[in-house]
Amino acid sequence: MPDTPRLVEVALPLPLFRNFTYAVDGEPANPLVPGTRVVVPLRTGREIGIYLGPADGEGLKGKVKPIVDVPDAEPAVSEGGLALARWVAEYYVVPLGVALRCALPAALTGAADPTPSQRTRRVVVIRRHVPSLLHRDRIFGRAPQQRALFELLENMGGRSPVEHLLEQLNFSPSVLKGLVARGLVEISEEVVARDPFADRAPARNVRHVPTPAQQRAVDAMTAGQPGEVFLLHGITGSGKTLVYIELLREVVERRGKTAIVLVPEIALTPQTVDRFRAVFGDQIAVLHSALSDGERYDAWLALRRGEKRIVVGARSAIFAPLRDLGAIIVDEEHESSYKQGESPRYHARETAIVRARIEGAVVVLGSATPSLESWVNARSGKYHLVSLPERVGGGQLPAIEVVDMRRLKPEPGAFPGGRAESLRGIAAPISPAAVQAALAQRMAESEAAAAATRRRRAEAGVYVPPSASDARAARGGPPERHDGSSAAAAHNQNAPPGSAVFRSVVSETLERALVERLARGEQSILLLNRRGYASFVQCADCGDVATCPNCSITLTYHRAPERLVCHYCLHQDEPRTACPRCRGSLLKQRGLGTQQVERLLAERFPAARIARMDVDTTSAKWSHAQILDRVGRHEVDVLLGTQMIAKGLDFPDVTLVGVIDADVGINLPDFRASERCYQLLAQVAGRAGRGPKGGRVLIQTRVPTHHAVRFAVSHDYEAFVREEYAGREHPAYPPVVRVANVVFSGVAERDVEALAQRGAAWIRRLIGGHASGVTMVGPAPCPVEKIKNRWRWHVLLKAEHPGELTRVARYFLERFEVPKKGQLRVTLDRDPVALL
Repeated sequence: MPDTPRLVEVALPLPLFRNFTYAVDGEPANPLVPGTRVVVPLRTGREIGIYLGPADGEGLKGKVKPIVDVPDAEPAVSEGGLALARWVAEYYVVPLGVALRCALPAALTGAADPTPSQRTRRVVVIRRHVPSLLHRDRIFGRAPQQRALFELLENMGGRSPVEHLLEQLNFSPSVLKGLVARGLVEISEEVVARDPFADRAPARNVRHVPTPAQQRAVDAMTAGQPGEVFLLHGITGSGKTLVYIELLREVVERRGKTAIVLVPEIALTPQTVDRFRAVFGDQIAVLHSALSDGERYDAWLALRRGEKRIVVGARSAIFAPLRDLGAIIVDEEHESSYKQGESPRYHARETAIVRARIEGAVVVLGSATPSLESWVNARSGKYHLVSLPERVGGGQLPAIEVVDMRRLKPEPGAFPGGRAESLRGIAAPISPAAVQAALAQRMAESEAAAAATRRRRAEAGVYVPPSASDARAARGGPPERHDGSSAAAAHNQNAPPGSAVFRSVVSETLERALVERLARGEQSILLLNRRGYASFVQCADCGDVATCPNCSITLTYHRAPERLVCHYCLHQDEPRTACPRCRGSLLKQRGLGTQQVERLLAERFPAARIARMDVDTTSAKWSHAQILDRVGRHEVDVLLGTQMIAKGLDFPDVTLVGVIDADVGINLPDFRASERCYQLLAQVAGRAGRGPKGGRVLIQTRVPTHHAVRFAVSHDYEAFVREEYAGREHPAYPPVVRVANVVFSGVAERDVEALAQRGAAWIRRLIGGHASGVTMVGPAPCPVEKIKNRWRWHVLLKAEHPGELTRVARYFLERFEVPKKGQLRVTLDRDPVALL
């Protein structure tokens, strides 16, 4: 009688609330331990799954398929990682296999190539030493080049990459082959880690002494018990990063443990990483979406092997394969980018707290503007509240002024000709010619200094990326303007804007402040949280607006390159020359974007060096670094951008921050709209006045009495929280209650509405018959009711206790039947950060 194959339980990344049973024939290539990757047959193909343990085989029908391969010698997911994935699956109501997929880098998820290759290089290594000069003369008597190469290898420590010898030192391949033939050297392949920061010059490590407040914060955290959570509430410029670094010194260097530092994706710039690399050097690994799959895989391997002990990354870094975890830091913990946008829709902050509890680490949640949820938890004693109420070095928070754009009416003839030539009302008048001359002189000096720096770094063997002007010249493009766009694009306009147009965007108060900073050689930051050139294009005759065919949203007009773009599905149309409905030729651009502000500023201040930082200018791998490095070298006078310039920037010469339009997003149909607006204003205001020169902040708004604006002006976070919290009590929204957003979607509008009505009735019967403590709002169309050709309806579930919400959501998702037509789908977003 043949041996009965043993049965095993495998989790697969499929939208099914169950695990799968497979058989093991004979002895696998590698041991089967819970958390090990396995290659299994699935339908007509293969899939990567995670082995969970033995299966009992109950209820099986038909033949059980055998696993195909066990590619790894050790588990890809640790015991703690499995426990964390089980929590994610339970809390966010997703299949375990879907949750486990988060723990693997993309390179380990392909069944076609379960063992991804690593980058290698050929290396020459001395195999046999020749100590005697007489012996050397005899061996190399007629081969002086071989002797030169052999002795060079000795001076290089006995090994060198082949590429370096042949291409950099100009030895011929025949010389190397001669040494190999004599048995003196051998050539082997060695693995080379793909490190995206390898060519970036290390930042200078300046040891800062913590202030008494910072030291108290560090002491409290280092004395924390495993699993404890600290909320570090520090105003902008209070030195939260130094607290993080001192905590990591204790945890990693003195206690020998590992650590995770989570940073919002938009703030995860090379400058942020440089601060940690300056202190901890090669112990730092980086994980974020801009890296290639190979770079992420190499970093993952280095972390699992213990070669790197600290990971700095975006939300997915919370699953990094670190052993002996001692601390998890979540910087800017209020950021919405910590929430995953697709299944599993986990929040990295909550996941960090659970992982720390599982593995015995402390958690630090840092922010100048904590989320209301974290603040309430700290006030209730669930978290430990640690405060940094003052800026380091005795600096003061910048003065914030409001410019009421409702009352703004430009004086007739003010600022004629589209330039800052008539600056009436300034106490000390500034000559425009003097401003332009000073700018031109500083620009020439800065470019000369930058060129000298590039030469010195190149001579030292440090990789130096080409300057923007060099790159454009190499491509044969038109000369570069100092905003990073071409002069040709700048002049491809119908007509320059008049003074009234500029004044409707930049108030006289803000312009005066800009001119003063330009004249003094100081830097300014301008925020407009809307990219593109204009929000939409509208026919002046019939009112028709260009909309996306796939989404219920208008198309944004972009000018460089010129196109109409949907910011949801990225659909693009050519710019319209006539209205498709009435054939009218008068098309108006409505609304404002960063491209338009950039153009207005460049025309107003032609000699000013303007850099724009938004999704359109930072899509390339090192574009963040190049822009911010230019700001740091003082090659930029005005940095204009979206919310990505509001976080983590520390430039002492920035003495002015201007918010072009504070009202963007403040009235969105979302309960967190006011909170996001306050956080953005407070964060961007904190970029000013970080040096001895002080700073000033100007906020342009049409709703100056809104509590988000009022309390941002007064730097009063606690007053904002009190008013915002009161507004969430009736009707109840987080943090008063827990919520889950159930979204019904499909390609046919009527089918989606019918599914939503049926699903809402199903839930209503469920919660009505079990006294669950769960209430429901809806169904209703989503605020953006169509995205990527899918119509969307939703219902909102609310409960005071999370367990009740989990039970109702799981029971519904596991049992509610979705018709197999019209690509109908039901998804659940637990603790949503937005309801759009």
